[in-house]
Amino acid sequence: MTDGFSRSKYACFSGPRQSPLYQGKKTRYRLEYILEEERCKLYNEGCNVFISGAAPGFDLIAASVVLKCAETRNMDVALILALPFNEFVSSKH
Repeated sequence: MTDGFSRSKYACFSGPRQSPLYQGKKTRYRLEYILEEERCKLYNEGCNVFISGAAPGFDLIAASVVLKCAETRNMDVALILALPFNEFVSSKH
Protein backbone atom coordinates (compact mmCIF):
# COMPACT_ATOMS: atom_id res chain seq x y z
CA MET A 1 0.00 0.00 0.00
CA THR A 2 1.33 3.44 -0.90
CA ASP A 3 0.63 6.85 0.61
CA GLY A 4 0.58 8.60 -2.77
CA PHE A 5 3.74 10.56 -1.97
CA SER A 6 6.42 7.87 -1.89
CA ARG A 7 7.58 8.57 -5.46
CA SER A 8 7.27 12.32 -5.17
CA LYS A 9 9.92 14.99 -4.98
CA TYR A 10 9.55 17.52 -2.19
CA ALA A 11 10.46 21.19 -1.88
CA CYS A 12 10.24 23.35 1.21
CA PHE A 13 9.56 27.07 1.44
CA SER A 14 10.35 28.91 4.65
CA GLY A 15 11.28 32.46 5.40
CA PRO A 16 10.94 35.37 7.79
CA ARG A 17 7.70 36.19 9.49
CA GLN A 18 5.95 39.50 8.98
CA SER A 19 8.26 42.10 7.57
CA PRO A 20 7.89 45.62 6.21
CA LEU A 21 9.00 44.06 2.92
CA TYR A 22 5.61 42.35 2.58
CA GLN A 23 3.54 45.46 3.28
CA GLY A 24 3.69 47.17 -0.11
CA LYS A 25 1.58 45.63 -2.88
CA LYS A 26 4.31 46.09 -5.49
CA THR A 27 6.89 44.29 -3.35
CA ARG A 28 4.47 41.50 -2.48
CA TYR A 29 3.57 40.99 -6.16
CA ARG A 30 7.27 40.80 -7.01
CA LEU A 31 7.83 38.21 -4.28
CA GLU A 32 4.85 36.19 -5.54
CA TYR A 33 6.23 36.37 -9.08
CA ILE A 34 9.66 35.13 -7.96
CA LEU A 35 8.08 32.31 -5.93
CA GLU A 36 5.91 31.33 -8.90
CA GLU A 37 8.96 31.14 -11.16
CA GLU A 38 10.75 28.95 -8.65
CA ARG A 39 7.70 26.75 -8.09
CA CYS A 40 7.34 26.25 -11.87
CA LYS A 41 11.01 25.34 -12.17
CA LEU A 42 10.70 22.81 -9.35
CA TYR A 43 7.48 21.38 -10.81
CA ASN A 44 9.16 20.95 -14.20
CA GLU A 45 11.96 19.06 -12.42
CA GLY A 46 9.39 16.61 -11.02
CA CYS A 47 8.62 18.22 -7.68
CA ASN A 48 4.92 17.97 -6.88
CA VAL A 49 4.84 18.15 -3.07
CA PHE A 50 5.53 21.50 -1.43
CA ILE A 51 6.05 22.07 2.29
CA SER A 52 5.61 25.48 3.83
CA GLY A 53 5.73 26.86 7.32
CA ALA A 54 2.48 28.43 8.47
CA ALA A 55 3.83 31.63 9.95
CA PRO A 56 2.40 34.91 8.70
CA GLY A 57 4.68 36.48 6.13
CA PHE A 58 6.85 34.58 3.68
CA ASP A 59 5.55 31.12 4.64
CA LEU A 60 1.91 31.91 3.93
CA ILE A 61 2.74 33.86 0.78
CA ALA A 62 4.63 30.83 -0.55
CA ALA A 63 1.76 28.51 0.40
CA SER A 64 -0.75 30.76 -1.37
CA VAL A 65 1.35 30.67 -4.55
CA VAL A 66 1.30 26.86 -4.54
CA LEU A 67 -2.47 26.74 -3.94
CA LYS A 68 -3.18 29.35 -6.59
CA CYS A 69 -1.19 27.40 -9.17
CA ALA A 70 -2.94 24.16 -8.27
CA GLU A 71 -6.31 25.82 -8.80
CA THR A 72 -5.68 28.00 -11.85
CA ARG A 73 -3.39 25.67 -13.77
CA ASN A 74 -4.97 22.39 -12.69
CA MET A 75 -1.59 21.02 -11.60
CA ASP A 76 -1.26 17.84 -9.60
CA VAL A 77 0.49 19.26 -6.54
CA ALA A 78 0.16 18.81 -2.80
CA LEU A 79 0.81 21.38 -0.10
CA ILE A 80 1.85 20.34 3.40
CA LEU A 81 1.85 22.99 6.12
CA ALA A 82 4.49 22.51 8.78
CA LEU A 83 2.70 23.86 11.85
CA PRO A 84 4.81 24.85 14.86
CA PHE A 85 3.91 23.53 18.29
CA ASN A 86 1.60 25.65 20.48
CA GLU A 87 4.31 26.97 22.80
CA PHE A 88 6.33 28.22 19.84
CA VAL A 89 3.35 30.06 18.38
CA SER A 90 2.60 31.81 21.68
CA SER A 91 6.26 32.70 22.35
CA LYS A 92 8.21 35.52 20.74
CA HIS A 93 10.53 33.47 18.52
